[in-house]
Amino acid sequence: MVILNKLTAAVVLINLNVQAAVGFTTTKTAICMPNLDLQRSHRSLHELYLGMDSGSSFFSGRSGFPIDDGWKLKNDFSIFLNQCSIQTFYSVLKTIRDPHTVRWMDNFTQSIIPAFDSNARASSDDTGSDNVETSRGIPYSSKLLTYHGLGAINTTLYPTWESYFAILLEQPTEHFLIQSGGLQMRDYELDINPASICTRLISIREQIAEEFANDLGVLAHTMGQHTMDSYYDLMEDIGLQKTKDRNNNGRRLPPHNLVFLGYALDPIDGFTPSPLRQHNFDLAVLLATQESIHRLLNKHCNDNDPHRQYLLEFYVERLESHFTGTQRYGRADDFLEELLFGPPRQVSVVQGEGTTVVVDPVRVAEWILQERREVALEWQSACKNIPSKDHIQIKRLQLDRLMQSYNSNT
Repeated sequence: MVILNKLTAAVVLINLNVQAAVGFTTTKTAICMPNLDLQRSHRSLHELYLGMDSGSSFFSGRSGFPIDDGWKLKNDFSIFLNQCSIQTFYSVLKTIRDPHTVRWMDNFTQSIIPAFDSNARASSDDTGSDNVETSRGIPYSSKLLTYHGLGAINTTLYPTWESYFAILLEQPTEHFLIQSGGLQMRDYELDINPASICTRLISIREQIAEEFANDLGVLAHTMGQHTMDSYYDLMEDIGLQKTKDRNNNGRRLPPHNLVFLGYALDPIDGFTPSPLRQHNFDLAVLLATQESIHRLLNKHCNDNDPHRQYLLEFYVERLESHFTGTQRYGRADDFLEELLFGPPRQVSVVQGEGTTVVVDPVRVAEWILQERREVALEWQSACKNIPSKDHIQIKRLQLDRLMQSYNSNT
């Protein structure tokens, strides 16, 4: 018995035209760039929203940067959900061999993939190929398809998560002429309807939100406690070097048990989880860790707290290597482990004549994990409301656009 993925089944049912693309060679495709004039008009609004022009900052391109009111994520959680939805949609399109829709989506999304690179960038699940192609077609390469990192959504064009879908629905239907490479295969026309794409993206976004509503509970209630318990157990273990050698990637702490990511939330429905569930969860953990750091830095921005000074220096030193660009899986755990096993540091504090305080990194790590628990619970609660509340207005616009498209064809 073949068990279909829920997202793959939905795409195949909604867009039957894509199936005709299988077996054809794309020798000429009418590439039509979406109308981006309206999108570019959001630039000044976005800069006012941030309170600064992030493009001129040292932190330009990084997944987090300071603003006048404190530290801020480049993509907040709601925009991060858009990134997960688009990447999952790309994965489905790759499965059904539809490079034309991927190319159109790339032209519209104009994602930002940071150019930073280091020796820790390789994803553990990288397949080595980011191409989408027909069975005999010319491959189309999309960087976003296999990008494993944060901050890929262009917030200059789409400052809020809703703006991406609102602008998408304003795009006209594009008509493509696909010419076959063989004599026995006929040319055919392919219509890309943005309203139909929006329907599928919203469906994917709801499924990912449903998974996050479950998975973020594990992050809040289990993973932080597991990290600290493993650390204290290791400190009591006499064979420290032996424990270090038996773990992967040189880590001294054991990995978390994430086997639940391979199982559906409801096994009765016969569908597998979303194809990038492990990818999405790993990035969500990294984003939650970064958000918790930002909140701690912002909460104590006016306090002469030595722990904040230590955290600020430690975070800035690793902002590029751990939170920017393509990252390997488990990068949040790498950050916490480096913090836990870091040596105590003397921090000068200006109090009257000035004093020097010795900061314990373990206390700072516990500080982050406590805040991350609150962040995960907050995002978990938000995910539960996404299907019933957040998507209502977009679905109304989507329905209106689909009806207009239907009336224009009849």
